[in-house]
This record gives sequence, C-alpha cells and structure tokens, in this order.
Amino acid sequence: MKRATFARTAHGNAKRGGRTAVVESKPWAEQPVAANAAPPIGRNGQGQVRSSEEAARLASLPRPTRKLPKEARAYRSSRAVELERKHGRLSKGVGAMLDGEACAWLAGNRAALRAAETGAREDIAAMTAAFECARALSKDAWSLAAFEAEPKGDDAPTHEELAE
Repeated sequence: MKRATFARTAHGNAKRGGRTAVVESKPWAEQPVAANAAPPIGRNGQGQVRSSEEAARLASLPRPTRKLPKEARAYRSSRAVELERKHGRLSKGVGAMLDGEACAWLAGNRAALRAAETGAREDIAAMTAAFECARALSKDAWSLAAFEAEPKGDDAPTHEELAE
C-alpha cells in the first residue's frame, strides 16, 4: 500500500529555495489502513493489550537493543549517555534513532574492514553509505532530543516555527 500524500504551501527551506508548493507524506497516524488488516498481535483494535496474560507475554519478548551486536550496544550506550547528559531523559523515538545509528555505524566499520582487505569499490561504497546513514541518524537523534527537552509552555515555539 502506498503512503498517502498531500500538497501544501511551501515552508522552510522549500520556500527559501523559491518553491511555492510541496508534496508531503501524511504522518503515520493518518495513513490509510487496509480494510482487512488485523490488529497487532496481543492487542485490540485501539492498540491496547487484551489481557494481563498478553501483557506478561509481550513484556517477556526480547527488546530491540538486546538484539544489537555487542559492539553496536556499546556504541549506542555511549551515545545515549552523551545525549542524556546534554538534554535529559531520552524518548523512545530518540532511542530508536540511536539503535539505527549504532547498526549503521557497525555496518560502516565492517565494510571499512572489508574495503581495507579487498579494495573493492562495492565495499568502499557500502562503507560510505553506512557512515552517511549513521551521521544522519546521529543528527536527527540530537535534534529530536533537543526539541523534546525544550520547555513546552504557551510561549514556546511550535514545531513548524522551529523548522523555518
């Protein structure tokens, strides 16, 4: 199923770049759901856990960070400590970005080792792509942690104002 998109007036960098309209994807919460889609396993249609037995079973499932290789877990842990010291408690969204960054960083290191051994262009390209992905996720995790750490009073800027 394709993601739903919509057109809107250009804002931020698009507006500064001279564009008058942009096409954007709708947020995941507003994406259409297939009519025959089943609710997630162990949950009802509203996303709530069906019973205490289901809650216990879901709690016993392995967490994504436990599946990370040892080197990636160490990298993720050090980055999380760095962000927590600067911005305070981290959200699950920041944690997910750190998981992705750690995996991309590890993939880049492994590709760099292969490239050093073989000198193959494919390994160099894989290394470059993995490190670029890790850099982008690092930047996004930092930005989200900083945004979530800001005070959210009535006079605080909105997400759209910060994007401009």
